[in-house]
Amino acid sequence: MNFEIEEITDEDKLFRHFPKSFIENEKLTVEAFIPQGEDLSVFWEKYCADAATCLSLAGKTQLTHGAGHFVTAEVRNHNFIVRHSATSNQAHASIDGITRRPRGNFLQMRKILQSIFIVDI
Repeated sequence: MNFEIEEITDEDKLFRHFPKSFIENEKLTVEAFIPQGEDLSVFWEKYCADAATCLSLAGKTQLTHGAGHFVTAEVRNHNFIVRHSATSNQAHASIDGITRRPRGNFLQMRKILQSIFIVDI
């Protein structure tokens, strides 16, 4: 099922889940921000109200996974593109503009995402 693509506002939160193994010394590692292809999958708060709901929607539990959020404006302020990319999941959105080459830039982009991400659970 395809859903209508909508505009995500700067005030909106974008939730992301991650395996708890990506937490070291109480800090989330950059491994939590490796994209599938060129974009990073996130859940838009319009259709996924909070981090716990997003974990459930992804079929994950708090026993093995954590979740947190970005604020869209902060993501866009770092020249990433945020877009609603719903196909089978209306809450699905993407953060585009993460480049794998050259390697140094890829790591730097992930560090930027790490620095603006807020862990909720």
